[in-house]
Amino acid sequence: MTSRILIVDDDTNLLDGCRRALRRHFDVTTACSGNDGLTKIAESQRFAVVLSDMRMPGMTGVQFLEHVQTESPDSVRIMLTGNADQQTAIDAINSGRIFRFLNKPCLPEKLFTALHDGVNQYGLQMAERELLDGTVRGCVRAMTEILSLTNPLGFGRAARVRKLVSCACETLRISNSWELEVAAMMSQAGVVTLPEAVLEKALSGLPLTPDENGMLGNLRNVAVDLIQHIPRLAVVTDYISACDPAPDPAVARPLTPLPGSTPLEVKLLQAALDLEMLISLGRSEKEAFAHLRSGGRVRDENILFALEESFLRGMEKRAIPLRHLQVGQVLAEDVMSIDGGRRLLGRSYEITERLLLRLQNYHSKHGVREPIQVLARDESANDAWKTTVNPEPAIALQ
Repeated sequence: MTSRILIVDDDTNLLDGCRRALRRHFDVTTACSGNDGLTKIAESQRFAVVLSDMRMPGMTGVQFLEHVQTESPDSVRIMLTGNADQQTAIDAINSGRIFRFLNKPCLPEKLFTALHDGVNQYGLQMAERELLDGTVRGCVRAMTEILSLTNPLGFGRAARVRKLVSCACETLRISNSWELEVAAMMSQAGVVTLPEAVLEKALSGLPLTPDENGMLGNLRNVAVDLIQHIPRLAVVTDYISACDPAPDPAVARPLTPLPGSTPLEVKLLQAALDLEMLISLGRSEKEAFAHLRSGGRVRDENILFALEESFLRGMEKRAIPLRHLQVGQVLAEDVMSIDGGRRLLGRSYEITERLLLRLQNYHSKHGVREPIQVLARDESANDAWKTTVNPEPAIALQ
């Protein structure tokens, strides 16, 4: 595939010459000003290399490449100028993070070499990013699998918060939703240090001993320690550090609102965590939202409206026999053994093929209480409620 490059210069003759000389080697787009170049970037797919002249009317090359760094940060940037003074080079390199600096007049061979090297650099950057992204996804998946196996209650809480955050991000037009979704999942990573009985007491609103309160109070630090060394999760770490991810029954009492300067993403995550806790304590959705508006830590109406939209997005609870349970459905209530003494799966789990088979096998030997309560939803809302990280949760098989 031919690499795409953008050349910006106010000299139309130079642009014509570049198109003729380079079209056999690159997919060349040209612009005659900085504003024109930014328009081309906004309208087009990403460019591997952006080459800009220094002296242009309206916007200098340094100013233009500063904008490119923001609008198309992956593009490799090259400066071309007839002013070979040292200060110009320093300003260009420091402000625009320039890959290479070329002087006019520039021989075609030298220009071709610089562009070719820029394309190679771009390829290296993309390969590194894909490797890092794969590493991050693998780390997050592994850690959430551990969470689901060692503490299904904690994983169920994390999955419910993630779904709330995912849908609310669409309403609030938050572009970095994946970071918030990972923060929601990883916020509960610290529960691996908790005895499940302590977590059950907290989620039920039962009184806790001082030692148990200390365990809950340390969950944020444990979660941060677990993820802070994973590459590309610095923002996720910041989100978790800035909120209180512990399942604290105190959210049922009026709390001091978060400062107005708190980032929107942190407010959304905290509100979703508090809402999930209120629902776990037995509050109806109407009661929970009323409490958040009057006495919650987050009283931002836009955020609360977005979370309400998450609940209302075409969902309804249905009771079905186990034989009608399908892959992709989400549990509205816990699935219990037929005698009611064993929780097999927690609410909000999404049914997968393997999980459905294991549940059917358990039913054939021991019995599962029916009907199964599931959430039915419109197809338009289905993708928004898909679990991003969906490991197989533990199922209590004998």
